[in-house]
Amino acid sequence: MNIVLFEVGGTHVTPAGLLMFTLAVVGTLWANRLVQLGLRRAAALRGIGDEHSLALVQSALRYVLTVLGVGIALETLGVDMKGVLAASAVLAVGIGLTIQNLVRNFASGIVLLMEQSVRPGDVIESEGELMRVTSLGLRAVTARTLDDEAVLIPNSVLAETTVRSYGLGSGPARVRVVVGVHYDTDLGLAMDILQAAGDRCQWRSTTRASDVLLLRFANSAIELELSVWTDEAWELPRRRSALALEMWSSLRAAHIRIAYPQLELHLPPPAQVSPLPPAVTPALAGRDPRR
Repeated sequence: MNIVLFEVGGTHVTPAGLLMFTLAVVGTLWANRLVQLGLRRAAALRGIGDEHSLALVQSALRYVLTVLGVGIALETLGVDMKGVLAASAVLAVGIGLTIQNLVRNFASGIVLLMEQSVRPGDVIESEGELMRVTSLGLRAVTARTLDDEAVLIPNSVLAETTVRSYGLGSGPARVRVVVGVHYDTDLGLAMDILQAAGDRCQWRSTTRASDVLLLRFANSAIELELSVWTDEAWELPRRRSALALEMWSSLRAAHIRIAYPQLELHLPPPAQVSPLPPAVTPALAGRDPRR
């Protein structure tokens, strides 16, 4: 088993080395298949049904395990991997600096896929805009806005920043509208009218009541907030518009004035100009007005 069959680059290849090389390659293939089956079973247990993203994760793990297995197999054959590793380390540093954002998004994509914090069909609010997730990728999440525009959100943004999620769009969401009333308004009457306006909304959630709050005494108005719950988060802009129109109609019907910014300017009375003495008037009669 230790007979030298041939020599490659100063490495003596023996039957024992070939046997260990073969066993290492077979072990790598077996471990690769075992990991793929385990990953698919874990995804099935967690209810992950996105086959595209799962296939991407499996491919990435397959490449990593294959590289490690080939390195171990060559080491068992007698090939000195120190020089290869030294050269690859320098190359890896350069590549790592170039694709660090890609690697970060890749790792974040695996975390999102395994945790299922964001799923296709979820309604999320990112950077102040409402959008619906259509697909998950290893680099970015694809979503569509209310204007039906496709948006690519890097996975690192969803994993590292605060993102508001409304589930599949049928979860509860709160619609808030702020209105300012005049300081002469009967606040109790105004709040009762707004409460009734919120209760009249046909689209409001029946499990949660609407609420009216006094926010603050502003410079030109007393600000009141009416909040109504809805079960359709994707319809938030339309629900907010409908609620504002209902508040407007109710306040006008009750003759409650909606305040707007006003500026009061107080001017002093005009100064009293005393007439010229009689003795001075004839003296000025003959002068040139330009002087």
